[in-house]
Amino acid sequence: MISLNKNVIDYYYEIIHDLFKNNAHLKIKNIKKIQEEVKLNEEQILKAQQFLLEEKIDSDDYKNMKKRYEKQNNDLVKQEAHLSVMDAEYKKYLDWNFTLIKNLPKGFEKADLEQKQKIVGSIFPERLIFEKNQFRTKKMNRVIQLISQNTNEKSKNKKDLALTLSTKSDNVENIGVEPTTSCMPCKRSSQLS
Repeated sequence: MISLNKNVIDYYYEIIHDLFKNNAHLKIKNIKKIQEEVKLNEEQILKAQQFLLEEKIDSDDYKNMKKRYEKQNNDLVKQEAHLSVMDAEYKKYLDWNFTLIKNLPKGFEKADLEQKQKIVGSIFPERLIFEKNQFRTKKMNRVIQLISQNTNEKSKNKKDLALTLSTKSDNVENIGVEPTTSCMPCKRSSQLS
């Protein structure tokens, strides 16, 4: 059983959402740069056509130049489309994924065997080790570790949470999924049943 802290999940969502919003100006700048490069390449093709008409270059040189600039433009247009789609789709995926994380225990209970294996595999990236009717692992997904920590919601703001997300809590022993013992200080349950 992993106990997820919904307040931390909400803060984490806001941080990621803010990162996407703050990067919007960079996306616009990159799209503008791509459009300028496409325009320059089209101008180069026109210059090559003029050189061909003026017989400053032969038809093979013109074809090679045109082919090179058209390939660059195709790549640039793909980059521009990718940037546009990323911006339009990120909110939908962000919402869907955070809803899934918030409802992970219920979702796990309703999941079929294959889905349960995928969920456990994403929480515990290393193989589970079975011994004496129990199982354990050495490493838990870092995001799950972060959102299952106890935090005092009244004293946290986004900057404090960002610091918390980037450092390990002093209150939590990294125990994987092995049961805790009475001598280990721990404020959360990380046992899998």
